[in-house]
Amino acid sequence: MYLAPLNYDRYFNKVFRVEEIAKRFLEDALGVQITEFSLLPREHKITDAARGIEFDFRCKIESHYVVIEMQQWYKTDIIQRFHLYHCLDTALQLENLPNKIIDLTDGSEIEIKDYSLLKPVITIVWLVHDNLKETDDYLTLIPIDEKVLGFIRDSSLWTNSSLEQLKKYSEVMLKKINNNTNGLLWMQKNKEIFFFQKNIVKNAKNSAYLRWFEFAEKTLQKSNTKEDFDEYAKDVIFYEIIKRLKVDKENTEEINYINTYEEYKEKVQRFIDGIAKEAMINNKIDLDNERDQKEKALISAEKERQQKEEERRIKELAETKARETEQKIVNMILKRYHKGMSVSDISEDLELKEEEI
Repeated sequence: MYLAPLNYDRYFNKVFRVEEIAKRFLEDALGVQITEFSLLPREHKITDAARGIEFDFRCKIESHYVVIEMQQWYKTDIIQRFHLYHCLDTALQLENLPNKIIDLTDGSEIEIKDYSLLKPVITIVWLVHDNLKETDDYLTLIPIDEKVLGFIRDSSLWTNSSLEQLKKYSEVMLKKINNNTNGLLWMQKNKEIFFFQKNIVKNAKNSAYLRWFEFAEKTLQKSNTKEDFDEYAKDVIFYEIIKRLKVDKENTEEINYINTYEEYKEKVQRFIDGIAKEAMINNKIDLDNERDQKEKALISAEKERQQKEEERRIKELAETKARETEQKIVNMILKRYHKGMSVSDISEDLELKEEEI
């Protein structure tokens, strides 16, 4: 293996933390020219009750906030999960949203957030294997008036109406789509885009984003060689990506990461295949001993996955607890400092070393 898989979490983050690479991908994927670009923090703690959240990638361009999420395997909850991320990227703007002064009729003033400065959000979900049963390269979802969907879905309307009537209906729907009262069209600037890697590679349309997904697909092949990427190396951006993905065969930890990732992927695929097979033969034939053994193996693999997930969750909780404890100490120090206590007094009061303070 010459290059590590771009689709694996570690290597995706390693590549996309480079501003020039991320900017170029977004330009190719969205078909825009970006002049303003800034990387944003990926990790956030939403509330004390909610779990922490970490985006695969997050940035801000001219008029939008953008999230990119990489999804390797089939999961049943990706629509809900990525819509949640999409909404959270809107909510996180509250951190930096300025206030404005409102004059009241009695001569007093109140200060509120200036929500007019809220930017729309584009969430890009890069699906490696799943395609949501679509055949196109990508699927774009935006908020739209329900009556417009009703117009499209009403089969009786399309069957029983004349061409003239349909034209009048479509004009009414077009007015709804273009209604910009109080900036209503801002809603349509929010997009959730699902890119389907296996469709893009198969369709091979002449598009700017095609080479990104073909490149990623090649890196998934264990037998990939330097010659596979010679054409890409002529591009300065992809040359930088290649440098970051080169496999160091002397790095045991890196090799173990790739192998472990492959093993887990195979277990997940076997589990999915087992579910599909069971669905096809359910209520048709009795389970034989061979399938019983395969089912036990799948259950064992799933239990192993759940155990690793639980271990990861416990680790995250421990790290969160450590951060909270550290923040409490910082708050106690600040409280005493603002009361006028010296560093030496704070050191004695909290039993901490002065250099720690």
